[in-house]
Amino acid sequence: MKYLILIALIVLSSCSFAPLGIAVPDIELPAGTTFGTICYSEVTESAPLNFTSVKYNAKAIYKSGSSLGRFQQLNVIVFARKTDPAPGLALKCVLSQSSADKKISGVIRLKSGIQKDISIGGNTLAGIVTQNKYWIGVASTDSDFISLPGTVNLTNGNIQAFF
Repeated sequence: MKYLILIALIVLSSCSFAPLGIAVPDIELPAGTTFGTICYSEVTESAPLNFTSVKYNAKAIYKSGSSLGRFQQLNVIVFARKTDPAPGLALKCVLSQSSADKKISGVIRLKSGIQKDISIGGNTLAGIVTQNKYWIGVASTDSDFISLPGTVNLTNGNIQAFF
């Protein structure tokens, strides 16, 4: 009987340290998007206040719309914000960064057709995910392009809050 109680306590304590997972809808930066445009997806589940760290994980892929060599790589940055970037509109994109758009990553280099796992954390993201609603977005940092020659997708995204 003592061993049964001990095993139950061990199982319960190990579960309490598992991270909380919050699904993030896929994010697309569509072809033809101009340099500096940030496109977002809305997240409607918040993380509790007593977490020790938080991360956004996703699979990033760039699909070039051109076979020219200079279009085979692209740099992007991931953003988060507390307010709706485009109230009343279905496509949640802003044409330029404002004070509401907070960088949550450094530059991420993507190669056309090659999926890359990204994992981003930090104080900025931690201050945002406690909101009832918030937005995660992506933008190209390559000013070489007047408009994006392909698409960028962040898929299978999730926020992990660790306790």
